Amino acid sequence: MSKIRDSSPEHTHSLENTKEDLSSSLLLDNLISFITPAREALIEKLPRNTQDQLFYFLKKHKEISRLVNELNNLIKSKGDAYKIDRGIGRIALEIETLCDEYEEDGFNSECIEVIGDNLELSALERKFYFEQSITRFVDMLAYKQEIEEFIKLNRELIIHEFCPEKHRKDALNYCKIETKLFGRETHNHGRITAFVTFYLYNPVGENERIFQIVYNPRDAQIDKAVMSALWSWKRSLPFFLPDYKILNFDNENVSIWEYVEGSCLLSDETNSWTKGQFIRSGKSGLKDESKNKALSRLSQMDAILTMMGISDLHRENVLIKNLFYKDEEVEFSPIDLENFSIGKTTELGGFPKNTKLTVHQKKIIQTYLLNKTNNLICRYIPLPTQVMAGMTGTPNLYKALAYKLMDEFQTDKLIVIMKLSSLEENILISMLHHDVLYFTELSGKIYYGMPNEGKIIAIREED
Repeated sequence: MSKIRDSSPEHTHSLENTKEDLSSSLLLDNLISFITPAREALIEKLPRNTQDQLFYFLKKHKEISRLVNELNNLIKSKGDAYKIDRGIGRIALEIETLCDEYEEDGFNSECIEVIGDNLELSALERKFYFEQSITRFVDMLAYKQEIEEFIKLNRELIIHEFCPEKHRKDALNYCKIETKLFGRETHNHGRITAFVTFYLYNPVGENERIFQIVYNPRDAQIDKAVMSALWSWKRSLPFFLPDYKILNFDNENVSIWEYVEGSCLLSDETNSWTKGQFIRSGKSGLKDESKNKALSRLSQMDAILTMMGISDLHRENVLIKNLFYKDEEVEFSPIDLENFSIGKTTELGGFPKNTKLTVHQKKIIQTYLLNKTNNLICRYIPLPTQVMAGMTGTPNLYKALAYKLMDEFQTDKLIVIMKLSSLEENILISMLHHDVLYFTELSGKIYYGMPNEGKIIAIREED
């Protein structure tokens, strides 16, 4: 029977009697018993005030659980239809109110809303989503604590590298920080990009913001290699090239990035749009000449990054600048260049096939690809992240997702090492953490999670 490891290596557990879906209570109990020791260990390490916040959350969590059970019993009951409808309305409103309070406390109530909005869920499915919501909240608290401890430990170096020189002395003596998590997709037990703002402490007035950094919970050597390759032919590029500092901590799976101005243009209406679709639409507000220039620069960037194998540049991974300034040219800044998938689209939405690259550009790209293949950790994306996110949101799809991934590994001509049952186990654990699946590649080996976790999925065939 295969074993998998949680974030703490001392906590291991075998999952047994895996069924086709969540029809077996033993399956869910095994999942919960797997993550509970690691979850409790994380809670014990939290500061007292954070533990109080968690207990407050669990109190609300228990109340919602009671309300959902009451709601389901009422729906199944026989009696006066008017009274039943009123009761359902009252309970649904109470659940909605508690979810709003969750949001105010900085917790994403999505897992709870799934239960309130889907009254046909089985008792086991409701139990799964409740456990998922607890795990997700603990992950968030522990991750924020992890960030603050890392910043504290590396404070002097970070201030020296990113703080404006005129503020460095004061920052070392009177600085306070504020952490804000950014984005929707978490990986590796609730980890996600975070903005960390440094303030000068003012005991009698408002704190003064002096600089901001981006905390990225992963190695960034691949990003630095891409940027280095792009900068080597900067003068011949017809598009704006972002220039930002990245400080990599090789043994920590952490990188600190300079904060880059710009917008992801997130909205419900443009949620699934590429940057190219947005520019071509009327939403951009650009006139024909400016629109054509922006699309030309975007297509050139698209062509180069396509040949480099960079993918998954969706709405959150590309910033756009100067869109609403008439006298400025539109600039695109990719801020996540770890995703490597030769033959797949970048998701920028340009016209890379219509753009010709010079011999010099192609030579530099080939040098970059050789360097990447030899010694750099990059993210491996067997399926579009939106597909994986959608499937990991529904626990009964874990087997379908595992089969779909295995098919993709075969299509990619990988020699698969991990057993199907082990892949299913890892997927289920990711689901309980509400994580989008995260795969990495290093020296021809594909890993579930980061390479240092040692969970090898497959090996590339040698040419």
